[in-house]
Amino acid sequence: MTNNRTSQSRRRFLASVAATTILNGCQSGREPDSKQTTSAVTSTRPTQTVETASDWTTTTVQPEFTLTTDTSSKADTKELDVAGSLAHADGIDTLQVHLETGAERHLTFSGTERAKYAVSFTVNGGQRYGGKVSYRTESGKEYETRFVTEYVPQEAVFSNQSPLVGAHYYPWYGPGRHWDSHIETPALGEYSARNPEVISQHVEWATTHGIDFFSMSWWGQGSWEDVTIKDYVLPTVPATEVDFHILYEPFGTLDGEPGSIDLDNPSNRRQLVEDFAYLDRTYFGRENYLQIDDKPVVFMYTTGSFHGDIESALAAVRDTVSEGVYLIADFVDWRRPPLPRHRQLMRSFDAVSSYNMYKPYEDINRNFAQRMARFYPSWLLAAKESDVDFLPMVTPGFNNTDVPDTDKPVLKRSFSQFETVCELTKQYLDPRLDAVYVTSFNEWHENTQIEPGGEYGTTYLDVVKNQFDKRPNHAIANFVQLEIEFNKTVAESEVNSNVSPENARELAFALFEIELFIDGKSIETYSVGDVKDEPEFTQGAYDPVSHANRTQRWTGGPTGRLSMYFDEKLLDATELRIRGVPVKDGLSGTVFIEGMPVGKLSFGTRRYKEYEVSLKIADQPSSKNQQSRSAWYPRHQTGAGD
Repeated sequence: MTNNRTSQSRRRFLASVAATTILNGCQSGREPDSKQTTSAVTSTRPTQTVETASDWTTTTVQPEFTLTTDTSSKADTKELDVAGSLAHADGIDTLQVHLETGAERHLTFSGTERAKYAVSFTVNGGQRYGGKVSYRTESGKEYETRFVTEYVPQEAVFSNQSPLVGAHYYPWYGPGRHWDSHIETPALGEYSARNPEVISQHVEWATTHGIDFFSMSWWGQGSWEDVTIKDYVLPTVPATEVDFHILYEPFGTLDGEPGSIDLDNPSNRRQLVEDFAYLDRTYFGRENYLQIDDKPVVFMYTTGSFHGDIESALAAVRDTVSEGVYLIADFVDWRRPPLPRHRQLMRSFDAVSSYNMYKPYEDINRNFAQRMARFYPSWLLAAKESDVDFLPMVTPGFNNTDVPDTDKPVLKRSFSQFETVCELTKQYLDPRLDAVYVTSFNEWHENTQIEPGGEYGTTYLDVVKNQFDKRPNHAIANFVQLEIEFNKTVAESEVNSNVSPENARELAFALFEIELFIDGKSIETYSVGDVKDEPEFTQGAYDPVSHANRTQRWTGGPTGRLSMYFDEKLLDATELRIRGVPVKDGLSGTVFIEGMPVGKLSFGTRRYKEYEVSLKIADQPSSKNQQSRSAWYPRHQTGAGD
């Protein structure tokens, strides 16, 4: 398999999206006679059209405001189209369409009482888009409606009809090497990773079971693994069969201890740059080296252990590689939302993943698949907020009890559990990549391998082939973002003398419950802190705590912005109510849906209370001689001025 994305097997594509009506306004006034014609006037912007109907006749023109959105693919771009109609007896002067991205379109109507509008925006996709349409009459009255589009897919990197599957691969086996501890025995026996028959068999198993690339463990220049990959594996593997990339093992090349690698250490910085210069010379230019965005891919193991000025250290690495490099960080774990440190660290990488979602919990076998996958939505959504990619992982089990000086709980292997892990994980693939890692192909020390063993044969390989045989339905398309931007946060040390300033969190509001309503009728209640019954938090929320059989999360965070995701019930809701306690008197928060402000919460005094904000009406400032009305229209309603 070639890694050239301009080739037939990896060409980019844009998926067309069917037209979706978000808002349909009521029609008022008499329709024009079918024999009459309307004149189409094109504005100076080629993507904007205005259609007027000045010869329509009616005794009374009632205010009218309709809106639809649609997305389409044109050449190499994604277009978001916003269209609708207007009517007002005072005559329509100007119209403005604004996206939360900051893009705007302006149209002029010169006093016509009825008009149709259509504007287009070039967008990247990979999200929903919030926006507003506002118009001004000749008499100075202003009307506004807001919208949220359906999820707009992002341009996909790979054109495969099934997800891209990679498996972490270990070329460290040889005579007297790495066979001192393993729970099960390979079908090939205690082999040498340099044996061409073994290599060929591994490639055959991979290519016949849907594995597209190997992530090859690399322990430094001139190491056994380096020589094995360069002089034995690659000469044996046809470039069209399977791709590969480097799995960079920092503890093999950099100074440090488990959990701590200082990238401010000058020696580590020099070594990191030298390593990537070597990888560039030796591997990156090969025909079957995996590339994403025309950059060679490197998975950096245990990046959660990095500290120091990570951003500048990785910038030096990127400057070293002639074509740049696509870096994947390994720190996705059982946290939701990601820590502020992880949010900051994301920006230094191109993608985030996890080498292994195993955790050394005594009850690790209790619903492992469901519990593990429960953390993926927050990481996927947080990654997309940070404009990086997300690659989840799957594993059949974990057992390193045969390794000296280790005593971790065993995650028992089973075919049914592995099927469930894959089934739950694939819905959280990043639509831009549709890629997943398997840990591992042949890490026999930790018993994570899917390579055939004496008793189970190719069963685990068969699970991979069957579970990832076609593109999944992406869960991200069903999420809708709601944010609360607090006017200020308070250092925890200011309200709790037991907390030192250096360890203080930034707090704003203790959030216990969230409830959605349609015109006063409850449609959903969320118990915050209960991971099975709360929105997906991506930032601004701390770990849950319990008080008197109730759970809650402190919110605020370094940015003072709480970001959470609901299902599409949020688009139906007309009211939002939250219950909790502000950290101090006088706090407030502005509420946003998909980036568009919809209302404000004023918390008042520091006591537990229910606070409500309308998702239907959000007052906007207006000048003295203007009337102003601003409406947030949930998708089940129609919008009309008055």
